[in-house]
Amino acid sequence: MFLRLVETADVLIENFRPGTMADLHIDYPVVSARNPRLIYASAAAFGQTGPYSQPAGLDLIAPPRGKSAGARRWPARLVQTRRRIETVLGQLAERYHAKLLIIGSGPAGYTAAIYAARANLRPLLVQGLQPGGQMTITTDVENYPGFAKGIEGPELMMEFRKQAERFGTEFLEEWITHVDLSERPFTLFTDDSIIKAETLIIASGASAKWLGVPGEAKTPKGFGGNGVSACATCDGPLPAFRNKRLIVVGGGDTAMEEATFLTRYASRVYVIHRRDKLRASKIMQEKAFRNEKIEFIWDAEVAEILGTPEHGVTGVRLRNTVDEEHFTLDCEGVFIAIGHKPNTDLFKGQIEMDNVGYIKTSHRSTATNIPGVFACGDVQDSVYRQAVTAAGTGCMAALDAERFLDHLPVEMPTKYELVINVVAAKALGLDVPAKLLALADEVIE
Repeated sequence: MFLRLVETADVLIENFRPGTMADLHIDYPVVSARNPRLIYASAAAFGQTGPYSQPAGLDLIAPPRGKSAGARRWPARLVQTRRRIETVLGQLAERYHAKLLIIGSGPAGYTAAIYAARANLRPLLVQGLQPGGQMTITTDVENYPGFAKGIEGPELMMEFRKQAERFGTEFLEEWITHVDLSERPFTLFTDDSIIKAETLIIASGASAKWLGVPGEAKTPKGFGGNGVSACATCDGPLPAFRNKRLIVVGGGDTAMEEATFLTRYASRVYVIHRRDKLRASKIMQEKAFRNEKIEFIWDAEVAEILGTPEHGVTGVRLRNTVDEEHFTLDCEGVFIAIGHKPNTDLFKGQIEMDNVGYIKTSHRSTATNIPGVFACGDVQDSVYRQAVTAAGTGCMAALDAERFLDHLPVEMPTKYELVINVVAAKALGLDVPAKLLALADEVIE
């Protein structure tokens, strides 16, 4: 006659065949007088028939639903049970438990999601503050295979996302605030959610360091994407920079490499450096000094990037670091090359990194020093930093995570806890969020 629903935090569902969780309607929830933590409901409420025995010593939790709400009375011993179920529901509404969590939504993160979703890992991807990563501030992408006529960065990232969605990737538009990687499942926190993950792929990328001067911001506030760039390899070959006077800001290896690269396309390249000597390695300095197209402007800083919305960059206003005098230099493009900062602050003290902050991975794999944690893309690549190489390591990370999960000694946890608590909540007459009802239905199916 009755089915047992709740025992402490667990619900035992016997022959449970409801249509949908939203339609589940329990008229007579009852509690065991011998054990208040056992909750029962009539088998008929679940559309069940058969010889179900009635346990001894049952008390009615609440009157039939036809009576007025004011007539309902909760026995004192049930208050704790009801509160416990309400608390669990609240936690479930804000908590995710994923086989695979991916942090980052650039080429590496999206590619990892595509491969993981096709492997039925049901990845959860946390997009972060800038969905699409650095590609969203890139205009024409001409060097990504498969796009003979080129494609804009934001459009390319949208195609990546659509492909990941097609195979079942779940997206969370939040930002991870802190993590605990001391044990599996790993625990990650956002402002609104707690996430448990059996495996983790870090694809949070790296951010170009900027000068912070007027005119540098992304259009329309500045000329970012309209003459200002942080990647010569990405943007240098574009028609907008061919046979033009270009400026490279910086004095390290990155600046020398970018200046040398740009001489293939520019009519003249000016290297602006705030000191009277370079920080770059000797071999990189000599290579730049020998190039007749490169001219150095010493003891100078960019104070402002000049231009118009119609024509883009037209020049820069420089400040001499010795005498503080200002002067203007005409140019049609500015490349900021003062370095990149990997977005790894979240993981400091938990994952091995180099002295700059790039995550160290094992030779020929994306594995980190923590089993079950993998890193891909610019977060672990300080050399190439290209969309296509990031996508390649994203593929590697997904395959590494899949193989790791395949060799786990224990079965992966399911969402059974969700189902049992939703059923218990329905038995107690509590409101259950539609999101949890849908998830419970999915598990039952």
